Amino acid sequence: MSTAVRNAAANIVNAPVTAANFPAPAPDLVLADPPYAESAAEFKLLLGMSRFRDWTKNARLVWEVPDTSGALGEFLLAAPKPRTVRRFGGADFIIINFQELFR
Repeated sequence: MSTAVRNAAANIVNAPVTAANFPAPAPDLVLADPPYAESAAEFKLLLGMSRFRDWTKNARLVWEVPDTSGALGEFLLAAPKPRTVRRFGGADFIIINFQELFR
């Protein structure tokens, strides 16, 4: 096993955004793949929460966008700039580097 994998740690938050606590230590990377029906609302709610922004101020957020027609546009309107969109295996991902937002 590589050193990188042995030293990796993960906190899994599996709860509605309003009920989530954001455990220490603060993350370097947040991967989000919520249920598609709730994804846009959860994305907007999470980005609007000051405690989430404080928790992720040094992190990168990677959010899988639902594969429904027109979904990407709704996320682009809600996502702060700068942000990046990448396509992997037929899925779109919005990537937000919070360090760039809070310089």
